[in-house]
Amino acid sequence: MAVPSPSSDKAALRAAAIARRRTYARSLTPELRTELEAKLADIVLPHLIAARVIGFHHPMKDEISPLALLDGLGE
Repeated sequence: MAVPSPSSDKAALRAAAIARRRTYARSLTPELRTELEAKLADIVLPHLIAARVIGFHHPMKDEISPLALLDGLGE
């Protein structure tokens, strides 16, 4: 049986990870962000081409956008 971790520790770890991710994302230049988003699409798109149904999410705040994938799927 797994022992649950104390929720305060988990919440603190999650908050720290989110803060680090946001700091990193905010440090990206618009050019680098666009390049990384295109690379993400290049890596993931081949795995989605044969899919009949794809779930997607809209990026929030400082998340790297996967929306370039939609452009690739439309081609």
